[in-house]
Amino acid sequence: MLAWLLIACGGAGNESEYPFEPGPDMLPGDNCRSCHKADGPYEDAPEWTVAGTVFTDASGSAGAPGVTVRVIDDEGTIIEMVTSSSGNFFTAAPVVEPYLMELEKDGVIVGMPTSPPSGGCNACHASGPIGGAPGALYVGSFASTMTCDGASTLTSNDGTTYPCDPYVCDTDTCLFACEGDEDCVDGTSCDAESHCR
Repeated sequence: MLAWLLIACGGAGNESEYPFEPGPDMLPGDNCRSCHKADGPYEDAPEWTVAGTVFTDASGSAGAPGVTVRVIDDEGTIIEMVTSSSGNFFTAAPVVEPYLMELEKDGVIVGMPTSPPSGGCNACHASGPIGGAPGALYVGSFASTMTCDGASTLTSNDGTTYPCDPYVCDTDTCLFACEGDEDCVDGTSCDAESHCR
């Protein structure tokens, strides 16, 4: 199933309650899911499952419009979003974990080496990145910050570890599909849909 989504941020019934102008270009670089979640601080803010900002470089100096952000979830559902003029992207579509994320612009595709820990991309990809994130989300060439242990764990250059279970890792990324049992951790096997179960 291919779902093409770019949902405009819905305005609240009383926009004066916001200390900013709500809309698809609001607060680039902030963790969108700190507000756009169930029981968030703004009652009328839509709930996003995946949201963030893509920039032109790792320092987050300027938003990158027109970037395709692709989510491929564990059931094979593909969700594509296109960044707004500020680089923001968001979706309310359900996403089955674990999932793969990719950015694409002008034929350059950059994939995340592990499944994200949450749909709030800017929580890790911030000006003070955490968890091995290389900085802000951006499309371009960069050196990988991950190393595979030869089995099923990635380690970032800051020592943070990321399990790839139920898949194994390969050089600097987790596998997200299997071709045979050798792509799965011990105790699991590759099924007919290329999932380790």
